[in-house]
Amino acid sequence: MDGIREQLDPGEPLNRNLYELSAAEIAAIGLDQLPPSLAESLACLNVSGVLREALGDALIDEFLTVKRRELRQFQSAVTDWERDRYLAFY
Repeated sequence: MDGIREQLDPGEPLNRNLYELSAAEIAAIGLDQLPPSLAESLACLNVSGVLREALGDALIDEFLTVKRRELRQFQSAVTDWERDRYLAFY
């Protein structure tokens, strides 16, 4: 709704598979990239005035708390890949 209210131009459609493009090609087109990690996504959400206005500070703050806890749990977990990879070395 913010884009409509602010009359933002979404630009021309881009009917290409972006996964097939290099970083240089994406930059040449002028596309911004989404945050590559959950931590960076949460940092962006934390400062998003549009989402805070739409959903409210309480919901955003609670969501951030839950997702940050989830991220800490994920970062402290040992995956099967890590176990298989590193046990072979030692």
